[in-house]
Amino acid sequence: MFGWSRFFRGLPLFPLVTGMSLAIGCLVPTVYEWTQASGARGQLDALGTWGVAILLITAAVCGLVMRLRRNETLQPAASPLAGRFQFGIRDVLVATTVIAAVLAVVPRFAVPAGIGLVVALAIGMLIWACCAGPAIALRTAGILASLFFPFVWMIAYNVPFGRTSGLVSHLPLGPGVLFGVIMDVLAGIAGDTEVTVALSAVILQLAAGAWLARRGPKAAAIYMALVLASSSLGSLILHALYRA
Repeated sequence: MFGWSRFFRGLPLFPLVTGMSLAIGCLVPTVYEWTQASGARGQLDALGTWGVAILLITAAVCGLVMRLRRNETLQPAASPLAGRFQFGIRDVLVATTVIAAVLAVVPRFAVPAGIGLVVALAIGMLIWACCAGPAIALRTAGILASLFFPFVWMIAYNVPFGRTSGLVSHLPLGPGVLFGVIMDVLAGIAGDTEVTVALSAVILQLAAGAWLARRGPKAAAIYMALVLASSSLGSLILHALYRA
């Protein structure tokens, strides 16, 4: 009998998330074109072709890994509470403090400095994860991929690489675009305030990613799915703003 639990537990998380994130980043311009002109539906440009190829390669790699793992014995959970999310008062206090600190400090940074801070935090997060062990390193890399890879079209659109349009230099802001747009709709913010919200959102997502990567594979997997969804939607919105 086919077991869905065994199937999902056997999925190789890192190649799956990385491949899907890259493919989405390549397919965003194609999806945008499909929404604008009915005659363009079903057609793929060069970047969209790369996206489809990446999806096929990802499916092949995941299938191969799962086939190699098919004879592995899955260990049962140690207790009924294993793998559940448990948040204590300490966790809430730390999270509240971090959010308050980020919201207080980020507005003091100019946009280039804030972007540099995001890059430094992402690199530092990856270095910390590598020192913490291979399991945490793979989870952290998957989280970073789901955050930033949906915006790879920004690299392809630069001619050459940010010297003209400047898109690449603003790629670190990408994961916060959706939150900036939401705040713009709800509170009517614009300009520098919207950029500040985007910067704060990216920094908080990085901090949450580091924390959840350490908590375990289930927490990291759920977080990857959430940030991949938000980054994908934010990427489509940003592409629409770029083309407007």
